[in-house]
Amino acid sequence: MIESNDIIVLGLVALCLLALACTLLALRRRDPAVARLLLMAEQGEGARRTEAEQAGRRLVELERAVIARLEQGRIE
Repeated sequence: MIESNDIIVLGLVALCLLALACTLLALRRRDPAVARLLLMAEQGEGARRTEAEQAGRRLVELERAVIARLEQGRIE
């Protein structure tokens, strides 16, 4: 049975994913690597496994960079 705490946690996870997606869309204009990642994700086909793994690593690096910038107050 789903409890109210589970619903709250799922809602928070959904909000975090939405915030990440919005941040990546905003960074797309500034960072060509993000634009490439999003294009690969939209196309889906044609991306080789190694390219997808590299894109995943780059995405993790970008997430860490965004978090660091947020902590420094450089992104509003």
